[in-house]
Amino acid sequence: MKNSRVKLFLILLDIIIVLSSLFAAFLIRKGFNPHYYATFWPSFAILVVLTIIVCGFSLFYTPRIYINTTKMVMQTIPITLLVIMLYILLQFILKHELLEQSSLILLLYGLFFITLFLIVRVAMTPSLIAALFKPEHATLISDNPDKSPIPSFFSNRPFLGIDIKEIKQTMDWDFNAQTVIIERDFSSYNEVFEFVKHIPASRYVFLYSPLFARIQNVPLFTYVESIPLIHIKHEENNHLYCAVKRILDIFVAALSIIILSPVLLICSVLVGIGTKGPVIFKQERHKSRDKTFTFLKFRSMKADTSHDIHQDYMKKLIKGENNKKNTFKLSEDPRVTKIGRFLRKTSMDELPQLFNVLKGDLSIVGPRPPIPYELEHYSEWHKKRLDCKQGLTGLWQVFGRSRLPFDEAVFLDIYYCLSRDILWDIYLIIMTIPALFKGAY
Repeated sequence: MKNSRVKLFLILLDIIIVLSSLFAAFLIRKGFNPHYYATFWPSFAILVVLTIIVCGFSLFYTPRIYINTTKMVMQTIPITLLVIMLYILLQFILKHELLEQSSLILLLYGLFFITLFLIVRVAMTPSLIAALFKPEHATLISDNPDKSPIPSFFSNRPFLGIDIKEIKQTMDWDFNAQTVIIERDFSSYNEVFEFVKHIPASRYVFLYSPLFARIQNVPLFTYVESIPLIHIKHEENNHLYCAVKRILDIFVAALSIIILSPVLLICSVLVGIGTKGPVIFKQERHKSRDKTFTFLKFRSMKADTSHDIHQDYMKKLIKGENNKKNTFKLSEDPRVTKIGRFLRKTSMDELPQLFNVLKGDLSIVGPRPPIPYELEHYSEWHKKRLDCKQGLTGLWQVFGRSRLPFDEAVFLDIYYCLSRDILWDIYLIIMTIPALFKGAY
């Protein structure tokens, strides 16, 4: 699963596919006359960059994408159309003669790219990966190895690059394999984190447990019989990452405020004329275990309303006593105004938090900051989500929205805190945009 070489190989294949497709389009449209090929290399360079970016954010450079080739086939045409649309947009913005291509060339390019992509990247590549790259030897530690689905899962999918060489039942570290898959029936997430404390930092460890079954549709995980394999990382202080993340936060927040300034103005007017009270709702929230800050939102409730309803709802939710579909959002809240309900559904009530990001109280990506009365009901393991900077969006907001149970949402927050990097942050920022259109309820 350490697949940096595989990623480079897949990127190289895409470069070859782009080159072949564009050359075939030029050949059919313009023949062999070199005079007509002045725009070929600039167009090739732009198409390569766009293809790598779009395929990267579609997770087409991870071997696990081949677990579901049907999904790859269905995504090939939308990806191709998006790349061509972005190229046309750049062509329009830059207005450079070297980027100008006829509609027929772009149409032919798209047809050739789809055909080659389906043949090479979808049909042939899994076998190529298995043949060209030596798999990593792994050890499986399982409570019940005879019934474990993991050995057959990896043996039937050699492109994943994992070869289970040893199976053990006893929990010890007396073996040579650096990659370890631990299958264990954990009873709670607290037990998971207590267990993780004893895992050597030198090993590349994945946990597999029925406890994780409710964490669904997170494309960053490999799923074995609908249960994700969770890669465990030990927390480390990366000062370079923090510095780059802060620069990214300032850039994204400032750009978003500029672009969304008309929306901010309209929301301010709607809230102001909708009901009496301040436009901005200010609330004390935790940015760490022992520090708070003033959290900003557009007011979505009637002024001077009691927080008892929400406080009771969150208490039951945190303790697992609330069986409603939604988690952090109280969907049937009598305190919410008509305009406020729309703002909440579209998450536009959260836009003022961009100013919290500029100030440095929040990050763009990170766990959502809890209210003090929520923190009072946290278990000790829940508080681990406060060990990294709180933010506007994250794993459960993008892939779970308001549908995940509380413990699973907190687990994803902690997983982010342990595994975060800049590429993850950029990916989650971009994936937040389509998630917003699904609504918060």
